[in-house]
Amino acid sequence: MQPRMTYISVQTWERIIGIFSFVFALSIALPLPLTNFAPGWGILVMSLGLLNRDGVTILIGMIIGTIGIGLTMIILVMLWMGITMPSFY
Repeated sequence: MQPRMTYISVQTWERIIGIFSFVFALSIALPLPLTNFAPGWGILVMSLGLLNRDGVTILIGMIIGTIGIGLTMIILVMLWMGITMPSFY
């Protein structure tokens, strides 16, 4: 990692990254199987990008976490519609 797109690590963007991290953390708190892995990785990659002031890594972390949120939303809608989930046990 190297400093790229350093304007993303300024204070305004750090607030946006904090909002993304908060939403990802809410998704992790849901007790659904296999839905907390991608948002967790998103938070991890974003934090590594913040440590190294690498905007590209931060954006990749946001994309990973957003994909995880999308999967969680799909599972929640399926449960709401009454579709039974397969057993993972």
